[in-house]
Amino acid sequence: MLLSSSQQAMFWRLWKGACAAQGWFGGDQEIQRKAVLQDLGFSSLRDVGTTSDFDRVKARLLTLQDRLDGASEEVFPAVAAMRRHIHIISTQLEPALSDLVDDPDGYIRAICRDKFHQDIPWRSLAAHPQRGPAQIEQLLVTLTRCLYALGWRAPSKSRRKPSPLDKPLGNSVSTPLLDKPAPTRAPGDPS
Repeated sequence: MLLSSSQQAMFWRLWKGACAAQGWFGGDQEIQRKAVLQDLGFSSLRDVGTTSDFDRVKARLLTLQDRLDGASEEVFPAVAAMRRHIHIISTQLEPALSDLVDDPDGYIRAICRDKFHQDIPWRSLAAHPQRGPAQIEQLLVTLTRCLYALGWRAPSKSRRKPSPLDKPLGNSVSTPLLDKPAPTRAPGDPS
């Protein structure tokens, strides 16, 4: 399975809503699920990737629920990528920028003025479904480059499982050599 556990849970939650909206019950649900996935080019939920593939499936399920946000993402697939980019900017890059510069909003606004010739808050770039996704992606790339130039380092993506060696030693274990600083010798002291 390529999807994360949270994406799988979201799929089944959205699928339940789509079935209710479409009036699919019992065995009809499985037939329709396979048909929806095949229509999107997947033989099974196991074949759905975590980013653009999942965005397409999510958009279709929202459309089946007669939700406008899903329909717009089906018509404009780049809107789903833009939604992810906005999330990255607002949850990772903006907070990092606020640690490095005095006026992060002004800094981002200056980038928008320079790149897009618009003196607007950056979130307003997303208002245009055809131009917005490309501009938000450009802003994401530009902000990332600026942050690195300012000395920022992205958090590590490694998700190594903790080792028993990572745990601190308990009080029952004495480590006298590690607890005391090494003795220093005075110059000329032979001992």
